Amino acid sequence: MTGSSTDQSQLELRALWWKDRHRNLAPVSQWIEPSGGTISIPQTGFTMSFPAGAVTARIKITVTADEDYVAYKMEPAGTQFSKEVTITQSLAATELNGETLRSQLFAAYISDSVSLSGKVPVLYLLPSHTVFSLSGLVPQAQVWTITHFSRYMLASG
Repeated sequence: MTGSSTDQSQLELRALWWKDRHRNLAPVSQWIEPSGGTISIPQTGFTMSFPAGAVTARIKITVTADEDYVAYKMEPAGTQFSKEVTITQSLAATELNGETLRSQLFAAYISDSVSLSGKVPVLYLLPSHTVFSLSGLVPQAQVWTITHFSRYMLASG
């Protein structure tokens, strides 16, 4: 697993909100080949890129966006990747759209059963970085990598 090596068992963060609720947004599925591929959800600004060799056999990937929070469930749960898969989350559809970043953003691995309202217990943080506008003040996207499927959220402290 990729993640920070510090103890995060007591870490709690707040999930980012969508600017507009995503009601009735169907899960998105895509076949990914050993040669690589991409799956995206244009309505939320989510893109997941699989490099060649990330999977050893053709696999159907399904991503489900949360209605209220910038969070995703990825299936088949537990799928392991041979190479890091890159996720890019545009911030245009989030509460941060056009706003100056006031606190650090985190990509976090969370339990499938946890509620996203309030402070959410984090299983571990993923290495991630924020992409800013040319002025350097307004965040445009958050980028992180994963090596397995589960449930992830974009959060702030």
